Amino acid sequence: RMTTFRDQEQVVLGIAGRASSRVKVFEYGKSNQGRPLRVLAISNPKNIQRLEEIRAQNRKLAMGEAVETEKMPAIVWINQCIHGNEPASFESAMVLIYNLAASRNPRITKMLDQAVVM
Repeated sequence: RMTTFRDQEQVVLGIAGRASSRVKVFEYGKSNQGRPLRVLAISNPKNIQRLEEIRAQNRKLAMGEAVETEKMPAIVWINQCIHGNEPASFESAMVLIYNLAASRNPRITKMLDQAVVM
């Protein structure tokens, strides 16, 4: 059974609301149907609190400026749901978002210490 857009939205925003120390939601536009387009950042609480600093440092790095890369987490981009008519990718995205936001597994928490998953 595939979830509807509104159900998907409820799941994602529910996870983000309950795990706000690990998840930040950014709305960057609207679809051609007027639905909000969002990107989530998932990491450990320290990285979530300093997302703007991480973004600024990453921008400097992209422009060829010197930055202290040992203090920067890796940026991991996972691009699911590219096409609105391909529902399976969002079904798996909801599971991934939940696992990253809620896991207490030491392997996952260590990964989130070292990365920001977008």
